[in-house]
Amino acid sequence: IDLLEKTFVIFRLSPLARNPRNEINTTRKIYFYDNGVRNAILNNFSPLDLRNDVGSLWENFIISERKKLLEYHNIFSNTYFWRNRSQSEIDYIESRNQEFNAFEMKWNPKVNSKFPKAFVDFYKPIKMEIINRENYWDFLDENNWKRIIHNGQFEQAVCLWLKITSIIVVVRIMKSQPLAGQVSTYIYVITNRRPQGSNRQV
Repeated sequence: IDLLEKTFVIFRLSPLARNPRNEINTTRKIYFYDNGVRNAILNNFSPLDLRNDVGSLWENFIISERKKLLEYHNIFSNTYFWRNRSQSEIDYIESRNQEFNAFEMKWNPKVNSKFPKAFVDFYKPIKMEIINRENYWDFLDENNWKRIIHNGQFEQAVCLWLKITSIIVVVRIMKSQPLAGQVSTYIYVITNRRPQGSNRQV
């Protein structure tokens, strides 16, 4: 895991746990910088409507792109997830100047999640928001995304990012090697397709 993190294949999200009696602080959540790596490891490049892990893909996509956005713009923020011993959970939290912003990632815009009362009462977040495929523009820098999805067709951008049609990265963990976790990475550029109906180079 440490080697994968150092080579920017994955990153870890630490738990927010300032109330250790009720909160879990011993686990870390792991995300991929590129959903294509995740798809390659699972050997699953099926269309989204044939997959049962769309929610996980969406969460990985949004959190990884948010991480890149903060780093590109030199915005310092402590980032966490939250889970308590009752298994209530919040996907993603940002902390700046001792103030908390909490976010839940939901692919389906019709899902109306409630933030756990235990979290709200203890941390008193100044912002709580559900990020779905209809409102994620501002969360990931609206101006940049509008240049990609210039015709307003969201599904085309999802194809570019979640299915990874331009690059497949295959990670092979060589378990037989003495150094546990040694990794060989192979990158195959297989196509440079653009969404149908698009005349702009992405």
